[in-house]
Amino acid sequence: MPFLAYNGKNNDARAARPLFPLRPRFSRLMKNTSDNARLAALWHDLSSEDRQWLRQKLLRHNAAGVWSDDGCLDAAELRTAEAWFHDRAASAATARERTSRLRLWLIFMLLRHAGLRWVEVERLQRGDVDIPGQLLRVTGAHAREVPLAPVVMEQLAAVLDDPSGMGNALLPVIYDASHIRRNLQRCGEDCGLPRGLLSARGLRRSRGLELRRQGLPDLVVDAFLGRPRHGGDIIRHDPRNVARLLRDHVQRGGLTRSSARNVTHGRIAALTPRGILVCVSLTCPDGLRLDAVITDASRRRLGLQEGGLVCASVKAPWVELVPAAAPLPPPSGLGAAAGVPQNVFQGNIADLRCDDDVVEAVARLPGGGEWCAVRYRAEDPFCSELREGDAVQVRFSASAVILSSLDPVA
Repeated sequence: MPFLAYNGKNNDARAARPLFPLRPRFSRLMKNTSDNARLAALWHDLSSEDRQWLRQKLLRHNAAGVWSDDGCLDAAELRTAEAWFHDRAASAATARERTSRLRLWLIFMLLRHAGLRWVEVERLQRGDVDIPGQLLRVTGAHAREVPLAPVVMEQLAAVLDDPSGMGNALLPVIYDASHIRRNLQRCGEDCGLPRGLLSARGLRRSRGLELRRQGLPDLVVDAFLGRPRHGGDIIRHDPRNVARLLRDHVQRGGLTRSSARNVTHGRIAALTPRGILVCVSLTCPDGLRLDAVITDASRRRLGLQEGGLVCASVKAPWVELVPAAAPLPPPSGLGAAAGVPQNVFQGNIADLRCDDDVVEAVARLPGGGEWCAVRYRAEDPFCSELREGDAVQVRFSASAVILSSLDPVA
């Protein structure tokens, strides 16, 4: 793109350059939103003030692709690319060609499902693939255990444990990086994917975004990808709990899709009966303590026990945003009957979208989690005055939390 000088490395130059002249370019691009790659790249080069202006514009145009793409491939595009590498390997004419194409398929699978870096793929040995444990042991500066879904591990095992011994030629991976890039580019062209997104970095980012959208907090996603957390970004947590949550989530294939915008995981820290109601206290990996109130019948039906893993979801209209210094509210709803206060978290506004009637605000918590609230302007004047970066309280009743068990019922 000739009109973009920013290459992702010179942050100082980006901050110093005025960005308002980019607005007319966006107005022209929005008339034809088929080129999502260009729009996504330009989006990352905008200031927060320009982004606010653009949100207002996009609400009056059919340009939803900018928000869903965000420089990453979606699930359907990733499946298409995976099928391309699989079919190419299956159609190989000779044993040598099949080995070469299987190696390409293996590298793609490691980049797509494990989110590995190039150097981590290169270091991987056959003994690092724990098929019974369904995980990869990554060595190097960011050593970790990366869990894989059972269906993915079954595919890897079928190739690596090939009785013909062909799998022995695949790990450790010996590859020509330019050859890999050319094949990724060809796959993208054949599958009609946005230009430039099918790369090692793009696959790694897409995997991280995929896990984030499934409700895993940033701390857990960073642990999966081996991203270091520095300085004030470090929060208190037990790495063993994070690793266990990752295994439980990934090896169960993620969450069932839901319309709820707010989804998180947690371990049950306490079950407190209150007559026919039960207060379920959850400890989440990003440091949150979340309370939910359900009936005892629901607890028994879900088979909930202390230490069990659950998914907690809250619809955005049930979340309230108030000033950061507002006094804590009394219990409400079923929470009041169970003696449970509202869930209250401190955060800052990270994203805003609004039209004439509705405000959609995303508050980011210190631990990295995000909570979305959708409010009517007429009913909640405070939300109409919000700006990005504002400190707020995120509130929702314990009775607004919907729990789903991720443990088998005994």
